[in-house]
Amino acid sequence: MEWLVPPNYLQQGYVNDQYRFAMPQDPSDVRDFQASARRFIPLTQEIAQLLNAIGNNANFARQLKRAAAGGQNTRVNQLIRSAGVRTPFRAQINPDRIAIIFFPPTGTKACFGITVSLCW
Repeated sequence: MEWLVPPNYLQQGYVNDQYRFAMPQDPSDVRDFQASARRFIPLTQEIAQLLNAIGNNANFARQLKRAAAGGQNTRVNQLIRSAGVRTPFRAQINPDRIAIIFFPPTGTKACFGITVSLCW
């Protein structure tokens, strides 16, 4: 097996601004792995709702883009939440795109992160 990083490199530290403790070394222990996958499923549904709102509702897409272009971060977050997103996220706005970074709720055992990046 070829590692992209040394096998012990990512055991402990910050992931999506949240501190993560060392992973168990027993490869047969998949409980946390499974818990992360189960917690990830609702997020994929939330992302689908957001993408449907942007892709199928020109008014929503226009409001989101205008708020982002105007630096109205609170409004951007409100619009994203109004599309059904409940999972913690951070929106990053650039002149050519919006990136929405999702991460697990604080205090959960889930360990995942996903970034949705859409060009304007």
